[in-house]
Amino acid sequence: IKMTAPFTEASLKKLTVPQLKVLCKEKRLTGYSKLPKDPIIARLLEWQTKQVSSPASSREGYVLEGSLEIPATQTSHLRSITVPCSQLQPPQVDVSRIIAPDVPHEATIGCATTDNESRPAKGTRDTAVLLKRPRRDSETLPSSYPQTKKTRINVPLIAGYSATVPIHTRQLQATPALPVQASKSPIPDVEEKEKTSINDSGQGFNFPIKPQPLAQPAKFVQRRFKALIPAKNCGPGSPLTGVPSVTRYLDFPPEEQISLKTISLPPSLAQRKHVPTLSLILSGISLQDLKACALVSRSFRYSAYLSASRQLSRRFPGARLRDVLQRYPQKIINLWPYLHYRDQEVQTRKNFYETSFLFKTCKGLFEVDEHLWKSPDHERQANVAIRFLITRLFFLVSIGGDEYKRTEGTGVVISAEEVVGGEVWKIRYRSSSSIQTFYVLESTCEVIGNAEIPLHASTPSPTGLRADWWAYIQHKIGLQPQTNNGQHGGLSECIQWSNHEEYDVGISRLWLKRIEREGDSGVAKLTIARRYVFACVISNSISGSWRSSNEMAQDFDGRPLTYAPTREPTAKAQRINLFIPAHHHVESVHFTSSDGRCLHPAIAVVQTPGREYFILRDNGMQVGCEEEGIASVWMEILGCNQNGCVHP
Repeated sequence: IKMTAPFTEASLKKLTVPQLKVLCKEKRLTGYSKLPKDPIIARLLEWQTKQVSSPASSREGYVLEGSLEIPATQTSHLRSITVPCSQLQPPQVDVSRIIAPDVPHEATIGCATTDNESRPAKGTRDTAVLLKRPRRDSETLPSSYPQTKKTRINVPLIAGYSATVPIHTRQLQATPALPVQASKSPIPDVEEKEKTSINDSGQGFNFPIKPQPLAQPAKFVQRRFKALIPAKNCGPGSPLTGVPSVTRYLDFPPEEQISLKTISLPPSLAQRKHVPTLSLILSGISLQDLKACALVSRSFRYSAYLSASRQLSRRFPGARLRDVLQRYPQKIINLWPYLHYRDQEVQTRKNFYETSFLFKTCKGLFEVDEHLWKSPDHERQANVAIRFLITRLFFLVSIGGDEYKRTEGTGVVISAEEVVGGEVWKIRYRSSSSIQTFYVLESTCEVIGNAEIPLHASTPSPTGLRADWWAYIQHKIGLQPQTNNGQHGGLSECIQWSNHEEYDVGISRLWLKRIEREGDSGVAKLTIARRYVFACVISNSISGSWRSSNEMAQDFDGRPLTYAPTREPTAKAQRINLFIPAHHHVESVHFTSSDGRCLHPAIAVVQTPGREYFILRDNGMQVGCEEEGIASVWMEILGCNQNGCVHP
């Protein structure tokens, strides 16, 4: 907007607010961006009045803020400015105004001592350049740093200067101004070395200033992101305190594969006919005597090695031994390593059991038959037998409190037979009055059906299995063809749960991915999580009257049931429905407490969407919760405190 004529209030009111702001911008005014129309007009009229009253307003000068901008071709000189002497105080002097354009090359700043010292007129502020206080050379500002409106120059302390000397005039002679390019970035400070001289007459000082080339504006380079790089020579990390080294309690490890080799230095063919008889005789002597007999001859040595198969057949009969003898011919294979392994297996399992809480609590109440410790037919026979005793103890404690201590007689688990691989077992339990056969789940050893056999009876009573379980077992053992209800893929496919996007069979999918990298500890946690899922299904999923998943969900939520309790079983009722509520979905499993201390070896912590539960590792059943801690009766049985940690 170009307005050559002097501004009047009437002419300015014809303009809009944006036009007035553009006019203010052309006149180098400040502080108008948020003003309404009338104050902007007043600001422009006030500026015009100052321009008329100021002699420098007629020049083509303008105010530069934050930078000194002088055309390169200009040959003007800095004119002299007279300021009071009191303003030249060492070591710094604030020079408030320097007129930029249309002034001589060399200018002197005169300072006269008068009685009434006065400051420069306000009208001269429109053509002044405000300088900045000097900084150290190393200090640079980024280009985006806001420019200040007030700047100082540093005048060094004048050698020999005395404030008591009557000086009437002091002049500062400057060299021609150097051209600089207009830039928004601040001009770095340049230290100027000044030479001072005192006139002999004492009338003033001359301050010649050497021309100093202005440095180029420093560019501010932002720091780039530096990734954290681990140190190369890192020592081994300290072991995590409170983390147990053994993730199993009474869940014995699986069978190891033993490599067997053939017997070296066989006897001659004429002497081999005596080997079977000698091996039978040598199988009945002690190990130390057997070592001495092996040094007699080749036939005795060969017979001593073959005596291992005789001892195995006598001490460890069963399906496990038959499987080994089918893979290795017993007449030429050294079976002593396998015999030592079976002996060590039995001894290790007994030691674990005798040091557990179950042996101390169930002594005189329950026990496992001696031959089950050898696991003759299946490597997990002893595991299932002990888990059955834990579950039986759990229900006795839950129902009767301390009544389990007054149980008369000793119950013995006399056999354990696998019915459905990895899912259903048949347990024979002998009490003081009868022998009972229980069908139990392998994961929890919870009873799904039983058939009682009186001591003086020859045949058992009809099985107590429900129709859906009976059909499932019959199909698994191959006595019944598969139906179209889609239930025979496994018990895991029979589990019904909600939120299939985040949970897989009631277990968090995110947690399943995380424990894949934990090795044996992750496998143990996953096994415990699955046991907890089977332990927390609705009771009618395992035993009692058959119900559908919707009916069990309604019953758990407290809604009225919509089924007829007296209806007859149908083909649909043969489907197994294992329903787990959303409250018992597994978020994670832990072997340590919240403060990092090691839990009792028989206890684990399961995090659910609602709370934490303390459970038994071997069958997944609850013995406490986050709010109440371990139940007092289980604290006495396990020998732990309320938080599940072992007493110090």
